[in-house]
Amino acid sequence: MIASDLFDVRSPRGFDVVSPPIGWAQAAISIDERELLVVADAMLTSFDGYPGRRFGGPLASGAELKDLAERWVGRRGAKPLRRTAERARAGSESPGESRTRFVMLEAGFPEPIPNHWVLLEEDRRARTDLAYPELRIAIEYQGEYHFSPEQVIDDLERIRELRLMGWIVILVTKRDIRNPGAFLAELRAALAARGA
Repeated sequence: MIASDLFDVRSPRGFDVVSPPIGWAQAAISIDERELLVVADAMLTSFDGYPGRRFGGPLASGAELKDLAERWVGRRGAKPLRRTAERARAGSESPGESRTRFVMLEAGFPEPIPNHWVLLEEDRRARTDLAYPELRIAIEYQGEYHFSPEQVIDDLERIRELRLMGWIVILVTKRDIRNPGAFLAELRAALAARGA
């Protein structure tokens, strides 16, 4: 039962449903903290190409999530909800990016910047999934979307250009999320190579 002060209804397409933030808070008792972050990031993003997205624009603000997490005190899932509200970011463009960032944060790495743009030659730009721009380190999550023939070529060209500009580019797959030891070791080595 949701307390009346927390109950919030929205009506997308004419149907009354609990608001996305309330649904997220309720999920805190049934999904782990990593997936709670995936949901929070998805609600905050304005990226219309987010996988599975049905409604445009953000579904919540970071302030809404933090406020709700504070008001959820004393209920099941309150602690992971508060931690996740602090970690949620609007810049994520896929569940894989959110899961990668979660693994990095849990391992104690500094928070990377999501979807950082890099200026290439001839006024072209490339976007990295996660980055430490001051160190020129990019972390690229390679989900199924990246395996179409055309996308593979685009990715390889972008990665080559970034590396020619002195960037270290680390590729991550869903196997790395399940078993992150090798990925985290590569990231640790990259940071050490850059004196961080």
